[in-house]
Amino acid sequence: MAETLLSVVAEGMLKKVLLLASEEVCLVRGLKGELKRLSDRLETIQVLLADAESKQLTLKTVELWLRKLKAVSYGADAMLDEFQYELLRRTVENRKKDKVRAFLSPSRNPLSFRMNMSHKIRDINIKVDKIYNEAIQMGLKPIELIHNASIHREARETHPGMGDPDKVLGRDDDLVKIVDMLLQSSDKQRDLSVVTVVGMPGQGKTTLAKLVYKNEKVVSHFDERMWVCVSDDFEVKRILNETVQSLTQTNPLLSNMEGLFKELRKHLNGKRYLLVLDDVWNDIPEKWESIRDALLEACGSRESKVLVTTRSNVVASTMVSVTYPLGKLSDDASWTMFRQIAFADDEATETSNLVDIGREIVKKCSGLPLAIQVIAALMRSKKSKRCKMHDLVHDLAQATSENYILTIEADDVNYDGLDEVVHLSLISREEQVLGTSKVCFERLQSLILKGGRLDMTLTNFRCLRVLVLVNSAVEDLPDSIGTLKHLKYLDISKTSIKKLPDTFNKLYHLQTLRVKYLIELPKRFGNLINLRHFCFEINRLSRDCILTGLWHMTYLQTLPLFVVNHERGCHIEDLRGLSNLKGELKIYGLEDIRNTEEARKANLSGKANIRTLEFHWSSREKDNVLAEKDNVLEGLKPHPNLQGLTIKNFIGKNFGSWIMVLSESSIVLENLVEIVLKDCTDCEHVLILGHLPCLKVIKMEGMLGIKYIGSEFYGLHSDGGNRHSSVTPFPALEKMSLATLPSLEEWSEVANATPSMNVFPCLKELDILGCRRLKVVPSHFSVLERLKIDDLFDSRPLLMMNSKLISLSSLKISWVRGPGIQFVMENLLKNNKASLREITISDCPELSYLPVQMLVALKIISVRWCQNLTCIQGELSSLESIREFRVYGCQNLSGIPEGLETLASLGTLSICQVQNIRDFPDMLCHLTSLRKLEIQGFEEMTCLPMGLHTLVSLESLSICGCPKLRDIHRLTSLQNLEVLQISDCRSLVSPLPDLRCLTKLRISSLGPFATELDCFPWPYFNCSVLVRLLLNGWPGLMSLPEHLQHLAALKELSLWEFDGLEALPDWLGNLSSLQSLALISCRNLMYLPAREAMRRLTKLQLLEIRHCPLLKTRCGKGSGPEWCKIDHIPDIEFPPFLYRERHDGVS
Repeated sequence: MAETLLSVVAEGMLKKVLLLASEEVCLVRGLKGELKRLSDRLETIQVLLADAESKQLTLKTVELWLRKLKAVSYGADAMLDEFQYELLRRTVENRKKDKVRAFLSPSRNPLSFRMNMSHKIRDINIKVDKIYNEAIQMGLKPIELIHNASIHREARETHPGMGDPDKVLGRDDDLVKIVDMLLQSSDKQRDLSVVTVVGMPGQGKTTLAKLVYKNEKVVSHFDERMWVCVSDDFEVKRILNETVQSLTQTNPLLSNMEGLFKELRKHLNGKRYLLVLDDVWNDIPEKWESIRDALLEACGSRESKVLVTTRSNVVASTMVSVTYPLGKLSDDASWTMFRQIAFADDEATETSNLVDIGREIVKKCSGLPLAIQVIAALMRSKKSKRCKMHDLVHDLAQATSENYILTIEADDVNYDGLDEVVHLSLISREEQVLGTSKVCFERLQSLILKGGRLDMTLTNFRCLRVLVLVNSAVEDLPDSIGTLKHLKYLDISKTSIKKLPDTFNKLYHLQTLRVKYLIELPKRFGNLINLRHFCFEINRLSRDCILTGLWHMTYLQTLPLFVVNHERGCHIEDLRGLSNLKGELKIYGLEDIRNTEEARKANLSGKANIRTLEFHWSSREKDNVLAEKDNVLEGLKPHPNLQGLTIKNFIGKNFGSWIMVLSESSIVLENLVEIVLKDCTDCEHVLILGHLPCLKVIKMEGMLGIKYIGSEFYGLHSDGGNRHSSVTPFPALEKMSLATLPSLEEWSEVANATPSMNVFPCLKELDILGCRRLKVVPSHFSVLERLKIDDLFDSRPLLMMNSKLISLSSLKISWVRGPGIQFVMENLLKNNKASLREITISDCPELSYLPVQMLVALKIISVRWCQNLTCIQGELSSLESIREFRVYGCQNLSGIPEGLETLASLGTLSICQVQNIRDFPDMLCHLTSLRKLEIQGFEEMTCLPMGLHTLVSLESLSICGCPKLRDIHRLTSLQNLEVLQISDCRSLVSPLPDLRCLTKLRISSLGPFATELDCFPWPYFNCSVLVRLLLNGWPGLMSLPEHLQHLAALKELSLWEFDGLEALPDWLGNLSSLQSLALISCRNLMYLPAREAMRRLTKLQLLEIRHCPLLKTRCGKGSGPEWCKIDHIPDIEFPPFLYRERHDGVS
């Protein structure tokens, strides 16, 4: 294991030597020859390591030689990095005018530097020669590199079926977490989603990956699964071929990349897939980018995932992934594993003496599954040598893990013996200062610090390449950060650092920088010419940070946003030379661009690897001629590889011609998958989009000027007569959304369509929201599955759609007026009776009844605020598939539908504000599967419903607007409860029950209660579990409940209607986990906690102040007396007051 690790170091050094040898600086006499000599020796050392592993020399003989080799290897690697650093520094310095001074400076004279490096490399060569000669004396002999590489790959080959693990001891939590990460979906996901499991050799990464691969949830979630063992041979064509082989169970052996792309697209297009890349060693970004590009070309679902296992955090960084660090096994799991192997099949008697020895062995294995398995098996097979096991394991543990990777969890860190550690993880208290300034970490390359803080010097981490700080209390980086010449990866995204010191510009080796956000960049940030990935959150503060000097960063690949601001020296042409940009790029401040020619200077058409672009105009300036503004978009033409395009607040009338072009030979957006047009209020015509072959998603919102969507929208060519060619309009479109188009009156059919024309052949989801004047819509929606209509003055559009809607599974209709809604609804339900699974109807005043008896597949019924609805027709007992039943605000509903109490599989029941039902019926004891219950507006209910305490599966309970309710003491039996809301129960005067026994309760909303109460009743939550809390006060309350300050896990807090409150207490600063604070309708509130208290809320990201007039005035940006308390918070919002959110937004 140690030999393999050293082989990796040697290989990395070899790459550096070959790179340096090609530099002009090496032409000085003797230097190129020394580099060639070092290169040759490194190749030989790699071979000797392979020979040592294959011959399995005795551990003691190899150990001393390996220690010497380690010392020389790490020293040589650091020296080569310094050489590269100097070359980078010289590149930066050569941009400056004062080259004479640089030449005369002893420390910067290039000739002096070359001679110095030549001597250093000669010294390294002498040491390497000595170690090589010792190896030869030990009997090691060179073996052909290629031969050994193939043997190594064959030995390391893995497959999800090999070993067939059903369970891994001590990894249950890891399995659940990784599966959850893979199943998570996000509409914001634009690029390939990668999850990387990082761990030491022997930690069980591959075995865990096999369990994930075979997990039932994973198997059912993904359409396709593939497994490739990568190992150290990261050859792109081989990996893609093996991916296809795993996918198709054939062996195509395609040598052409285009053929591989086509094969992947053939089998993965539109599908949700999982690709496992096991045992990845590659840290060269370009190789990974080739794999990534091939997978993106396959056009799989956005929810597709790549799972990677690797030993290296650098590999995880290279793949721009979400990292899952795999910890060591617990003591109990380690012992259980050892015991099952060592004492299996009665081969060894489990005596107390052997148990003691075994436990000591387990300690020495440091939680490494592979070490435990090997030694346990050896102990079982060598009964006569059991007494020697202690020494053997001690030596093995030292050789595999000591002085290489170390994790320390301690309040008082002892640094003795850490001077040779290479990778170190320190876990300590958040406030603890770790006194590292007196310790020399000569070999330390990776440092992960969780919780504590380093003292203010980093000079003793001379060789550090990876630095990760995880502590929200850390606000500054020391100036000594600039001394870390070798630093390549810096992650401070889990800190409160918002500003970097000016010395930061000396980190010429830095390739990856991850921050939360920055309020400004250091001077000469553009000196970081080696930077590949600049990652940060996009929020109000990060949009104010102007990124200047980026034109020097020609290697830059990841840049979340760019802000154009002429006044602060940030121009669109700064993007010109960044041809390596990849993934997603958002450009703000486009109103500052004057014309087409200026926009073209960004050279977006030359950036082939950008997958998603967002264009943002942030103002409605009318100073320039509008035609000039139209032309700005013309100059922002992207590369044809673009897959996602968003245009927001465009202030012109016409979009660029590159969007509208119809010629099949020159379609700019031929690979476009999604387009979003938002708040382009001056635009009067929709884009021509129907000809785009890959377009899957269209979203148009806030297009106030659009009145018609005409036949040109479909993008068809005429065949010379009156009919169109055989091209299918929108051949790939799956989802379309029209939202807030208040002027839209007509969406027409395809003009002169042929009988065989199939319009929207893949459209599964359609939303028409806020298009209240719309009267005409097309009818070609034959495969539509999900339809959502909101805010229509007329029901005729629904009637026009109805004839071909036969496959709906989800129907959501709200705010549709007109007497025809009853007829339309009956026909919609009848035509889709076999497929409909969900019906949601809201605010349809003309709807009088809802026939559901024929809907045999129905799972969800939700009816809200339909004032004239009198009944839901049908015997529900025959609809056994129903899982959710909700009725809100239907005042004329005659009663609860018959058969509801028989639905034993019902999971959600909500009956709210139904005036004709005054007390909750006795039915709960039959609904044994109920997980969510909402009760609201039962005027005669004085106590909790009968049978409530029997609902042992209940996870969410909401009781609101029950004016006579006086007792809620039957809650403590609901041990699975996660969400609890008790609101607007004005007769509730008795103390609330002690809820500390509800160990799963995470979310709660309480109040208002009886107005005669002068203090808020407190239910004593479990402080380590509750993460979200809403408290609603009443006029008589003058203070908040003091127990609130002890909720250590609380992340979100909302305070409503505390009109008697003028100032928030300073103890709110004790809520160390708080991320969001909402203050709503507190009319007399004027003062926030003291500035020091607010600064203690280091995780606070969002402050919302709504309908608090006095406080809003005092929080005016820059001038308000409270502003200095909140100016550090990333997002501060003053939204309008919306009453209904309080009741509907809890769970």
